Amino acid sequence: MSQPPKSGKANATLGQQSAVPRSTSTSLAADERDDIFSEKYAWVAVGACGLASVAFGPEESFKALGESRHLLLFLGLLTALSILLVSLTYFRVTELFPKGGGGYAMATNLLGPKVGLIAGAALLVDYVLMVALGISASTHLMFSFLPPYFYEYRVWVSMALMLALMNFHIQGRHLNLKPFKYLFVAFLLTHLVFILVGFSDHFQDIGGVVKRSIETTESDLSTLGWLPVLAIFARGFFLGGGTYTGIEAASDTVQLSRYRQSSENRRKMLAYVACALAFAAASLAALYSLWDVNLEPTMALNGVLFERVFTDLGWDWPYVILGLLVMLGLETAVLLLAAHVAFAVGPRVLSTMAIDSWLPHQFRYLSNRFVTKNGIMLMGGLALVAIYLSDANVDLLVVLFSINVFIVFSLSMLGLCVYWLKNRHEKRFIKGILSASLGFAVSASILLGTIITQFFQGGWITMLITTVVVLVCLWVRNHYRDTKEKIAKIDEVFAMAQYGSAHSPPELIPDGNTAVFIVGNSRGGGLHALLWVQRMFPNHFQNFVFMNARTVDSKAYGGREALEAMRVDASVSLNYFVNFCRSHGLRAKSYLSFGTDAVEELTNLAKVVADNHPNAIFFTSKLVFENENILTRFLHNQAALELQRRLHNAGQQMVILPMRL
Repeated sequence: MSQPPKSGKANATLGQQSAVPRSTSTSLAADERDDIFSEKYAWVAVGACGLASVAFGPEESFKALGESRHLLLFLGLLTALSILLVSLTYFRVTELFPKGGGGYAMATNLLGPKVGLIAGAALLVDYVLMVALGISASTHLMFSFLPPYFYEYRVWVSMALMLALMNFHIQGRHLNLKPFKYLFVAFLLTHLVFILVGFSDHFQDIGGVVKRSIETTESDLSTLGWLPVLAIFARGFFLGGGTYTGIEAASDTVQLSRYRQSSENRRKMLAYVACALAFAAASLAALYSLWDVNLEPTMALNGVLFERVFTDLGWDWPYVILGLLVMLGLETAVLLLAAHVAFAVGPRVLSTMAIDSWLPHQFRYLSNRFVTKNGIMLMGGLALVAIYLSDANVDLLVVLFSINVFIVFSLSMLGLCVYWLKNRHEKRFIKGILSASLGFAVSASILLGTIITQFFQGGWITMLITTVVVLVCLWVRNHYRDTKEKIAKIDEVFAMAQYGSAHSPPELIPDGNTAVFIVGNSRGGGLHALLWVQRMFPNHFQNFVFMNARTVDSKAYGGREALEAMRVDASVSLNYFVNFCRSHGLRAKSYLSFGTDAVEELTNLAKVVADNHPNAIFFTSKLVFENENILTRFLHNQAALELQRRLHNAGQQMVILPMRL
């Protein structure tokens, strides 16, 4: 038996293959057209995600305190400090994982894939609930203008808005953010002016309110004791966790944007959002106390505060209505924009987890409009169910949303602690480990406190849903692992294929008939296709080309070393096929590319190959199962089918060969 040519470093270099390097930041055609990820409007999307929670977060803290409203001032201050701590610590994730992935990437790389799965499952549920909460909170604000008897129709309006938003994204349309830029700036300015007016108009009462809050708190401590007062305060702090909920989405949005400035400017953008959110949360909590507002069943608490201030300023009733329309209308616009961003970012969470085989591989290919459509339909359908089953109840949705957000925060902060322990030599170690530890303590306490206090008020629902998502992901991963083991057995069979004795490989004929094989890591799949083509078309093809594309985004944490290791592994795999052909006197060459979407990269490689070899026919394999069902069809062969569709549309020929497992 002839021995294969030695494949040392010389055979694994780019001398034997054509590499088509591409940017690893993003190659998604959809992103190139989407204003929401452009440099010009990135700050609008990031700001909307981060600040939308001012419409419902402080209100939840107010409700949780009940009659103990004298604690609101202290709660607002603690909430502001916690927002700054959690936000500015969590934003370290964007520095460690500049290519995206957020809490999922942090937990996977630093705490292990199983812990990463929990973070990823929580993120998936998180973005579904973000859409549902954004829609429900916006209709809650809308119906604040209407008489109470209209309030029962809010659920149907929420569902109608949900369907409209789904339809907008399914059609592949892109939101023009230019008017939202002006609306967002108006939101910031009007709320800042309102806060300043609210304080200045009752400036003389601030000292009295603070004094009464301290005295009432001291009285409660002396009569009730520390534990009951602390329990009430802690409940308000835990249930006010909804104020933090936009931090994760803001971080993911700035990571996925085409924001071309330095990481320092990205960090500044996120810091501005965190500071604005902390200021708004603390200010609204103080104004609730200063103006002594009370809950109204069918009106948002911010609306009650706005009406109270406008009336006290002496405005006539028509101007009060106009003021409410402006203030609540701007909050509604920001909430709807945040829901839009969730629809844009959510499918990318599916893609990141699909790359790691936790979800069907077809979700990896975001450059395929139909795949993105499936992700949108899945997210939108689940959000629609959440709105219907919750009766568009903002209080319930905030609890469900907060639990999943703080699962991600807690695991991310824990991963950050591990990171600093592994990098004790860095100058910022002391500062980093302290902030990460405090961030973990705050996040974990809010998570446990929310679960304990709200377990029977809806907390068990989100825990059950997240658990089901984890179990589904485990089943999908096990299925892919079993399939991989079967393919490995086929590789063992083809490993016995003998090399030839030729040592001087002939040059390719540019205009010759060329068989192009799209291969992966499986030697069995590639050789199966090669031998099948030679058997069916004997002596027809003069050139044999092998091409492969690797997805690199999920490995961003490894940096250049991980990318180089992937390049070497892919080069060795391709060189095996090239060397096998050359040992039999066949003209052979390989092409390799890297990017965030394998199908997109292969499509571009195919164009390069077709330009170099006009008489090329592309071949790849698809898996055929003995007991094929709807699940196997859904989990496999989507890349081959999508690539065939693209090449056929480009006027290129591609044949898919069956490989039975």
